[in-house]
Amino acid sequence: MSDTHVKKTALRESAMRSVGLVVFCFIVLLLILMRLFFVQVVRGGVYRAQAERMYNNTPKGSSERGDIVMITRDGKRYTLAGQTSVYHLHIEPRMLKDQGKAIVFIQKLYPGYTKQMLGNVVTKAKNYRFKDEFTEDQIHRIFAITTIPEGPAGVRLATEKKRYYPGDSLASHVLGFVGYVGDSLEGRYGLEKQYNSILKIHDQGLYTNFFIELFSNFKSISQDAYNSTGQGTLITTLEPEVQKRTEQLLDKIVEKWQPDEGGIIVMNPSTGQIVAMAGTPSFNVNEFQKVQNSSDFTNPLVQKVFEVGSIMKPLIMAYGIETGKITPQTTYTDKGSVVVDDRTIYNFDKKARGKVNMEQVLIQSLNTGMVFIMDKLPRKDVRDYLTSLGLRGETGIDLPYESTGLTKNLDTLRRVEYANIAFGQGIAVTPIAIMRALSVLANGGAIVTPHVVSAIEYPHGATIDLSAEHEKNTKQILSPQTVNTVTDMMVKLVDTNFVNDPNYLKHYSVAAKTGTAQIASAAGAGYGVDRLHTFFGFFPAHKPQFSVFMMITRPQGVKYSAQTLAGPFLELTQFLVNYYSIPPDRGFE
Repeated sequence: MSDTHVKKTALRESAMRSVGLVVFCFIVLLLILMRLFFVQVVRGGVYRAQAERMYNNTPKGSSERGDIVMITRDGKRYTLAGQTSVYHLHIEPRMLKDQGKAIVFIQKLYPGYTKQMLGNVVTKAKNYRFKDEFTEDQIHRIFAITTIPEGPAGVRLATEKKRYYPGDSLASHVLGFVGYVGDSLEGRYGLEKQYNSILKIHDQGLYTNFFIELFSNFKSISQDAYNSTGQGTLITTLEPEVQKRTEQLLDKIVEKWQPDEGGIIVMNPSTGQIVAMAGTPSFNVNEFQKVQNSSDFTNPLVQKVFEVGSIMKPLIMAYGIETGKITPQTTYTDKGSVVVDDRTIYNFDKKARGKVNMEQVLIQSLNTGMVFIMDKLPRKDVRDYLTSLGLRGETGIDLPYESTGLTKNLDTLRRVEYANIAFGQGIAVTPIAIMRALSVLANGGAIVTPHVVSAIEYPHGATIDLSAEHEKNTKQILSPQTVNTVTDMMVKLVDTNFVNDPNYLKHYSVAAKTGTAQIASAAGAGYGVDRLHTFFGFFPAHKPQFSVFMMITRPQGVKYSAQTLAGPFLELTQFLVNYYSIPPDRGFE
């Protein structure tokens, strides 16, 4: 091989190495530029917020947290919980150079203070912090300028972040609030409690390894890693207008019937997403300190249990049909009452109907007919069925302090206990649990997990989809054929009993069931004269977009839920079909 050839080969290799080095340098430069863009633009807000906290010396325990938002039907955001800046005036007497000038300055903020009062403040030996809070807008208006004044030496305005709820009482039981636990501000009740570790900031300093920062985005980061940074934004399943209308409707019910408490849940039965959840008594989240009775913070739809009454009947009817023990045309003789062991069970009006079929048992809500069905079913199987519907445990809803049902009567296997259970007495469950169980009838026989948060957004730019995780837990309980049969019976119930209501929708198939239950006596065994009214329905009946649960306790001057809740249910139904432009599913005559 000639020297010339060797030289050419060496030059070629040298050139290739040079090109490779240039390409490598270019790639590294590109990665650095991409990382700088990520740090300065994508995460710029995070670092600016951290720097601002250090610069302003925000006091320990400040309520800096991620937002909680609702999404409107057309994709716009509505903030339920956010941050606002507030200012406090601090006096440092040892730093004061001109007490007279300081007093004049302070009087701009506190015109009610006399010079003598302020003189006592500025001459104190220790630093002094005024309790009053000022918003940035108030400061601007007071001084009629566009920047916050520094004030004379020894007087300063210190800023801190404060939790703020723009809706005041909107979705108060779902939201909860932030309060002190010892020296630390933590979530108390609702989503603030449930997602506290995700919402609050976990400061890890401004300085990190540059190369870890540089390459961290080019590999998968686990959910735990995101959670550890905190300040995630919760995207809820609540829809602002539906939540507002639901609360307004509940207020009307309370005003008219004066119940002790009540609630409404609106849910998508196929996904478990809670579109609205309203409870009463409610409270202003921004002024929770003014609430005199802490029981008002309790969410009755999640934390309390009730014997729910006749809305249980469609579930027992469905199991009777599923097992083949009855059909809608199966008949029995109704005598108005039936003796079970040592007790007599009556229809709600104690009247006999004679020979009636199962369809009429549901439409007329006949207790004797439900005892007839239960007597045909093996009680162990009924116990397993109700367990599979989730009535003996928690639903898994992402709200804190969920209660479990009082269902020990299912374990007795006594005939009288199961006769009572057939029409909704004898076991007590949470409203969210019975809502979940009944929504099986609106979801082709499958049970879902109710939830309030659909996603979490992190400052890193990542989003974790929680709805997808919840929806993986769907389980088939009843066959679609059984569900269709019971649905037709519930539609006929509405068409028969509520056709004269002004909000009745003749061009929509609506399935529903009323419930009126006796409330157990506070004095001991047995029941008093007080009543719980419940109502459950879904629509359009065979392709439901919404299921609705309603309840009130101890309404005044009225006996049955058909009188108190049927009209409001149909009013809410009419609003939802109009608001979401749901097309009619029944023909026009």
